[in-house]
Amino acid sequence: MPTYHNATGQRPAICARARVLGLALAVLICLIVSGCATTHSARTPAPSPPATVQGRLELIARQALGDAVHDLAATYDTQGEALELTATLAGGVPRTEADIQAAQEHVKLLCLHAQQAEWTSGNPLRSVTVTILGPTLDDYADVTTGPYGAAVLTSTTAATLAWGSLSADSAWQRYDRVWLAPTYAPNQHYGAPPAATATPTH
Repeated sequence: MPTYHNATGQRPAICARARVLGLALAVLICLIVSGCATTHSARTPAPSPPATVQGRLELIARQALGDAVHDLAATYDTQGEALELTATLAGGVPRTEADIQAAQEHVKLLCLHAQQAEWTSGNPLRSVTVTILGPTLDDYADVTTGPYGAAVLTSTTAATLAWGSLSADSAWQRYDRVWLAPTYAPNQHYGAPPAATATPTH
């Protein structure tokens, strides 16, 4: 079949421009499709909640304590519905009287956060034990990990608490059992000098 041209012979140029436009349109469509596929594949599905009660309780404790603890372990007895949380602190060993008092108040606050979060979570619980560990000194003045304090709360007592009105100290007075380490070294001479006392006269 013969090819027809206009008087100026522009038929081939028009065809060439059409091919270029068609190729550009095809590239644009490929880029759009590729971008959509990349966006779709980059979407990460939200993590599903833990399937077990222990997993949920541990997650609740981690969220309640956050970066305040270096490590956290949870053990849940399904038959007794008893939860044991062990949180470990990082940092240095409290040595002075002020540092020891601050560490003790910190233990009380962490126990409140963990206890309140667990008892208001709606999970089956009869008792919650929160134990706080942290850096201590052993008999050779080497840094190790030892107990800082613990708080035990049963469901009977928890049912009587108004969590919104409790402070760390007032909650500490309401727990079923509590314990605080008086010092974090076996002998006081490893820490700050003892307070001066009056010398007896003869």
